[in-house]
Amino acid sequence: MSVSADSPRPVLPSTSSPMLPDLLQTKRSSRPSQVRTDLVPPSHAQLVVIPPSAVSNSSASTLWPSSQHGSPTQSTEAVTSLTTPSSLQGSPDSLESGQEKGLEMVTPFQLPEAIVGKQPDQTTVALSRRTSNTSLGGSALKSPLGSTTAMAEATKSMSLIRRTSSSLRNRANGLFPRRGSSTHPRSRDGSVGPGVMRRRGSMSNPSTPYDNISPFETDSDDDAVLTGTDEVFGGDGALRESCFPTSTPLAASFGSVPISLRQGTPLTKIANKKNSRKRIVLTLDPDSAKIWWDRTKASKCVYVDDIKEIRTAGDIGQYLLDAKVEEKDRPRFFSLMYAVPGKPNTTKWLHLIADNDKTFNDWTRTLGEFSRYRQDFAASLMAFNDDAVRVYWDREMEKRFGAVRSKEVEQIEFTDVEQVCRNLHIHASTDALRRIFDAIKAKRLSYSQGLGSGLNFDEFLEFVRMMKTREDVRRVYLEHTADPEAGMTKHEFMQFLRLVQCENVDEDLATWEATFGHFARRGKAKDADFPAEADLFMSKSAFVSYLSSPSNAVIPKAPQKYDLDRPINEYYISSSHNTYLLGRQVAGTSSVEGYISALMGGCRCVEVDCWDGADDQPVVSHGHTMTTRISFVEVIKTINKYAFVTSRFPLWISLEVRCSQATQVNMAKIMMEIFGDKLVQKPLEQYTDRLPSPSDLMERILIKVKKPQQPDPAERTGRRRGNSMPSPFQRPLPDSGPAPASPLLSPTAMARTNRINTITEGKVHETPSSSPSECDSESEKDSARRVVNSKISPVLGALGVYCVGIQFDGFDTPEAKSFNHIFSFKEKTFAEKNQPGPSKRALYRHNMRHLMRVYPNGGRITSSNFDPLIYWKRGVQMAALNWQTFDLGMQLNQAMFAGGTDQSGYVLKPLEGRQIQVMPNLTAVDCVGKRPRKRVSFDIDVISAQQLMRPDNLGDKRTLDPYVEVEVFLADDKRNKNNAVSNVTVEESKRTYRSKFVRDNGFNPEFNMSCSFDLTTKYPDLIFVRFKVKQAEPKGYSDKSPPLATYTAKLSNLKQGYRTIPLLNSTGEQFLFSTLFVKIRKGPVEVFMADYQEETPKNGNRLKNIGRNVFNQSNTSPKSSMDSGRS
Repeated sequence: MSVSADSPRPVLPSTSSPMLPDLLQTKRSSRPSQVRTDLVPPSHAQLVVIPPSAVSNSSASTLWPSSQHGSPTQSTEAVTSLTTPSSLQGSPDSLESGQEKGLEMVTPFQLPEAIVGKQPDQTTVALSRRTSNTSLGGSALKSPLGSTTAMAEATKSMSLIRRTSSSLRNRANGLFPRRGSSTHPRSRDGSVGPGVMRRRGSMSNPSTPYDNISPFETDSDDDAVLTGTDEVFGGDGALRESCFPTSTPLAASFGSVPISLRQGTPLTKIANKKNSRKRIVLTLDPDSAKIWWDRTKASKCVYVDDIKEIRTAGDIGQYLLDAKVEEKDRPRFFSLMYAVPGKPNTTKWLHLIADNDKTFNDWTRTLGEFSRYRQDFAASLMAFNDDAVRVYWDREMEKRFGAVRSKEVEQIEFTDVEQVCRNLHIHASTDALRRIFDAIKAKRLSYSQGLGSGLNFDEFLEFVRMMKTREDVRRVYLEHTADPEAGMTKHEFMQFLRLVQCENVDEDLATWEATFGHFARRGKAKDADFPAEADLFMSKSAFVSYLSSPSNAVIPKAPQKYDLDRPINEYYISSSHNTYLLGRQVAGTSSVEGYISALMGGCRCVEVDCWDGADDQPVVSHGHTMTTRISFVEVIKTINKYAFVTSRFPLWISLEVRCSQATQVNMAKIMMEIFGDKLVQKPLEQYTDRLPSPSDLMERILIKVKKPQQPDPAERTGRRRGNSMPSPFQRPLPDSGPAPASPLLSPTAMARTNRINTITEGKVHETPSSSPSECDSESEKDSARRVVNSKISPVLGALGVYCVGIQFDGFDTPEAKSFNHIFSFKEKTFAEKNQPGPSKRALYRHNMRHLMRVYPNGGRITSSNFDPLIYWKRGVQMAALNWQTFDLGMQLNQAMFAGGTDQSGYVLKPLEGRQIQVMPNLTAVDCVGKRPRKRVSFDIDVISAQQLMRPDNLGDKRTLDPYVEVEVFLADDKRNKNNAVSNVTVEESKRTYRSKFVRDNGFNPEFNMSCSFDLTTKYPDLIFVRFKVKQAEPKGYSDKSPPLATYTAKLSNLKQGYRTIPLLNSTGEQFLFSTLFVKIRKGPVEVFMADYQEETPKNGNRLKNIGRNVFNQSNTSPKSSMDSGRS
């Protein structure tokens, strides 16, 4: 969850405290979102303590790109990730590329002093966890509702309603009793925190990225912390220093909230549809971690873990317009965007107006801090941090025996241990848990004098340590360590990196030595005397921590500094279609949240559909549908705010203009005013006749809009040669001398052919044709002579400096040779141009030098996606997808632009996609019936999974029985040949391996599956691997049910060796602690000549094509390897 605001936060008190480790007092990057760590409440303020149950029994979030739904159980289809959360978001600062920020230790939740300590009227009273909300004495509290009789009566009425409702519920429960499930608890009131990753941005800055954020890093070193979830996947919790001081009272260790929020504060609620206003009393119940405004109705509450955004200030302009909020109320208006449990792809808003500034600040800041603390605590608990386990134990004991109790009574029986494991997402079989429980009981006789059949805290801690033992990693450790008892030496660690992980250690030796020292020192006391660097050893638990840390990430990190200096047409660009939509194409909701989500996800091309609004003011909507409308001004403001938070490289805005010229003039004025100098309004000085590079356009915004000028009819008359024309990028063969018989260049022909370089060649020289084209038709000739009257205003059209949309009349027209034009095709039209033969070759050559955008057909009413591989292999720069749908197409797109410099939103095309390639070492005879292909081989061992989430639609009596599928997708696949025409979604690849299924073990199942792939492809850079974790049915495998979790990666980005793979839910949100452990090996790419047979155009005549190729030889240059642009 995140909170947004444009106003800066008050300065928080210092974290220096003698009670805390020195690490907390080291200098770190500024984090306005940090919370107080002085655990003893100030003596001058009375506090309401957040009870321990506010941080119990569910799961937490993840490290990698993108998470939201936080429930004690995770749906197989969680809500769509609409935005990347941030806390109290204001105008983002400039992104410091590659900068890693130090992270504080997980500290107990304490609200800023500005909320609970400085306001005399914010008197709060310390409450025991066992104190009821309805038992607050009037003498002890000041009513947060004020002294008015009306508010007092409202509170009395609410109490009466609650008592009546409680009585009815108790009677109903007596008539219809329900037996609780020990394997799948229904209630979320004891949740420990969110189950998926949320970006914990600064409360005044939304630019904090997803990666390098960890609530687990609580080391004892004073050195720069290597950020990441070092121990979330099974590291030894004992290696951490205490972040939950056990000397602090349990109540204080959970922090506090203003008593006014716990009692309830009056607010005005605005209904979304009817725009009606209703007075409510909103209450924060820290026991169950939810807010509610009517306890008589279950639907009138929202769990804090389900809140994805708290929108204030600059991000709620559209909501203010929709709700028609008066100017005086706008500073106190805020919106909560939250997921609806059990309803996939459903998001709702709660629009509220506070009565005063104090109430506004209390709610927005408290919810942000409370949510952040819950995530931190849950993350530490899921990492089995000893101190977090201690706090959790104390909470359970306090619930059972009260705040005053003796240590002797603190024990839990096996049934309780089993329930605790379920709450902590340890979905292991009862037999496995019983074996460990009995083993610890047997040990107890030798060192414990305790009585009873249960486990005390020390024994429970030993139980946890035994549960998190990684046998799969232990085998790796023993294999690469000569003396396991002493530990892994630095030399052994470096050899492991070089030989197994295939890391280039010598390129950055100092960093790897620091990494070894960092993990080797873990768990040592802060004041301990460390041995010399050469005498350090890495323990098994430290080795586990390393394997699951960002230092061992499965894809490369982005370098701190890099340039993208090729012309912008030589890059694939991360692009979005109908960015404003949150759901279906026909009846979906339009919202600025779509732009926030896409831009924070790294999208570099967003779409804005513009229509006429009132008074010539533009609005954004999907025309001729039932989708809602939003303000163009608010869209542009949102784009301006989030444009360069994730990536500093240029952003394209694709305008779909369906409005009058008067409205278009207003559009241009709005963009120029809001974007200012970011907007490219004229060509750069050195790029007046060619496209600049992404680095040349750093933090600039470009407009894609249709050409406004009326073309000269003389330029559009004459014979249209169609798609059989020779490419303008090739010189024709001389008239004298026969053309080579081979489709590849012979040594003689190569001397007469220039290799195309799109950087140094600025203009395109047309090659005349000397023979008629058989592709011509009378209708085509007539259309070529038509004069098209543009409907684009010259004022708006002038903003299309480097991206002028033109009508397609062939790849050989003068307009199609202009350096700054772009063709936009829907997928069906593209399929027609992509037929085998000259048409496809002309399309491929066009995309070497010029821009093209392809978008989904309008028939995809559910906002499904096409297969982007179809378009990337043809050189299409902008394959625009529906980002709100996380299907296979979107998963491939996410993988395409992940890792290294790719996460900039720009991926450099392979060399053969940028210039014509020649084969200098082959004769004409060698090339007959042959085409160059590449052989790619790699192996993946799926070893195990860790802490898989149980789906909430799994029956109470069902066990978690996972298995894993590994599948490969190629750009050469024929399975989706008609994909663009038939509107079907991307089909499953048959290049699939399936593991055995492991019954009743979602905690640490071992699969030990080996997958070997030997592929022949023309596009080795477009090979993708997808991992799917699925739930087996009682009778065996399940082909129809959706996966529990997935992860997709580009093969070229996957790093070799033993890697921990993050897992995502069905909407692309990343689980905090659910992972796969794999080993990856990649062989060298081999180039060879493969047999090839000419493809026949759809409904074409083979004899006619042969004749055309024979008689038109003088019009075409010798084919290069690029000419075989066939899959």
